[in-house]
Amino acid sequence: AAVEYGANVIVTHHPFIFEPLRDLDLAGSRTALLETLIKQDIALIQCHTNLDSATGGINDVLCRLLDTEGSIPILPKAEEPAAGLGRIGILGSGAINAAAVLAEEYGEHTPPPLVCLTEIFERCLREGLEALYSSACGRSVRYAADRIPFRTNLEYLDPRVLRRLPGRVAVCGGAGADICKKAGADCCITGEVKHHQFLEAALDGVLVIEAGHYETEAPGIAELYLLAEPMTDAPVFMYCDPVFVPDGLMGDLSGLIF
Repeated sequence: AAVEYGANVIVTHHPFIFEPLRDLDLAGSRTALLETLIKQDIALIQCHTNLDSATGGINDVLCRLLDTEGSIPILPKAEEPAAGLGRIGILGSGAINAAAVLAEEYGEHTPPPLVCLTEIFERCLREGLEALYSSACGRSVRYAADRIPFRTNLEYLDPRVLRRLPGRVAVCGGAGADICKKAGADCCITGEVKHHQFLEAALDGVLVIEAGHYETEAPGIAELYLLAEPMTDAPVFMYCDPVFVPDGLMGDLSGLIF
């Protein structure tokens, strides 16, 4: 897509080279892409755990969409306590409405991919977690978790846990189950969870929601797009992987790469 649209800089969240290269054989798929970047004179900037940790980064965006109050890093940085991996806080007592948050903060400049992804979150949250966390609602964990369309460890939880209303929620975009475990929360929302982590959390009486690696990180990328777009006179595009966001799901994509 970058070559097609004549881009000379790519900014990504997930690293292109996640594990060290053992050779530079250009017959390999990853090294062949590196060759393309070099020949096309395209710079590659990768913001991975620094964007996860940053104030206003991946996890802060998730907390805003989740209406989390008083959120602080689970693993704060010594030199900057407001930044760090993961977030823990208490969900707001009002109705969870990510679309309203977007309309208030971004208005007509909200990129369509972010609208789509917040609709996915709303389906999970309004039909599930609103019942779980709203004190006015007073419904049980069982009612909420039964309606959450993502993977949970519900079936392994003690029945007594299913009747209580949890107070603290841990949030970590991507594969953050290990980080969430350190938070001491009643509920953990992250993108990727191993089977044994589901079981261990259930033993501790913690509800775990696996909302998708891509799905929990993409809203932060949309935020990065909104920050970058006014910083340069050059056109800025956001690319959304069609494997995760099928064609036609987002509506009008004018001005954006898909």
